[in-house]
Amino acid sequence: MFNKFKRTGVVADAPRTGRNRSITTDANMELVALSYVENAHISARRLSRELQISDRSIRRMLKRMHFRAYRPHLVQALHKDDFDCRMEFCEWFLGCHAADAQFYRTILWTDEATFKLNGQINRHNCVYWASENAHVMSSVELNEPGICVWAGIHAGGLIGPYFFDGTVTGQTYLELLEDLRAQMDVDPDLANIEHFMQDGAPPHYALIV
Repeated sequence: MFNKFKRTGVVADAPRTGRNRSITTDANMELVALSYVENAHISARRLSRELQISDRSIRRMLKRMHFRAYRPHLVQALHKDDFDCRMEFCEWFLGCHAADAQFYRTILWTDEATFKLNGQINRHNCVYWASENAHVMSSVELNEPGICVWAGIHAGGLIGPYFFDGTVTGQTYLELLEDLRAQMDVDPDLANIEHFMQDGAPPHYALIV
């Protein structure tokens, strides 16, 4: 920069010589945009090979068109019949509630959660609110010791917690259910429980369960 200033009196770059960037044309930009309309998941490198346009030019055109790369959020997959099942469940629940306003007292809702002994939080259950994305990062340590905890909630209060010794399997989950049934036989607060809710965890579908 010093030599440039001595030579020209300014530090700005001189006009560049050579061929203009003719590849970044309106026609090519429209072609790139249409390609991403048809397939939003295609990578810039793969599109570069298909259109015979350099990867650098593809990215330059995407920037001009204000395209940004977004990462998908992982959610539970829904199958074709799941929507009908959800609707049927809602109609069944509303029908039972219409027939008996105290119907909700007959349901025991349950779930499990794993807690790491190193204090690692469950990202699924932890969010932060801010006016802008603070890009909060949390380091993950694999294979750290932890414990799985089961609990239930009903109109009368909480049941549990129940701690699993090791990984939850069909056998250990069955032992939990047997303990729960014995508790329900002697606890008057649980006498009205008629419906037991559990999610789709593999131990819930074990044959012994």
